[in-house]
Parts: sequence; structure tokens; C-alpha cells
Amino acid sequence: MVGQGAKVRAQIVHGYNPEGVARLRAEVEKRLNVKWLGTTQIAPVLGAHTGPGVVGLILAREDALPSIG
Repeated sequence: MVGQGAKVRAQIVHGYNPEGVARLRAEVEKRLNVKWLGTTQIAPVLGAHTGPGVVGLILAREDALPSIG
């Protein structure tokens, strides 16, 4: 849990699902205090287990990552 109003850094990961990424990005930007939001495709080894179309979110409080500028 990041807490109400906390600044966060987030990464959207996906298995080639640009529509899912766009929908998740819109919700994340609307609901969270995002300082940084990146997007990347998942590694093939993970995609082999999830199948195509998966979308996920990695989230951390900004103050939990002090060494990242």
C-alpha cells in the first residue's frame, strides 16, 4: 500500500497489449500521484506463462527509491 496522496513511480508491463496499456495508464494517472510512469513489454520467459495480452503494474513510493533521480 502506498498511502493516500503519496508520490509514486510506476511501470506498466504488458504482453503486446497497447489498448490495455492505454486504459491502465489513464486510470493510474487519474488515481495516483505519479512522478514517473514507464511502459515496457514483459520478457518472453514470463510471457510464455501468462500468454498474450497480459497487463500489469509495478508500483513503489518515490521515497522508497531515494537513489533514483
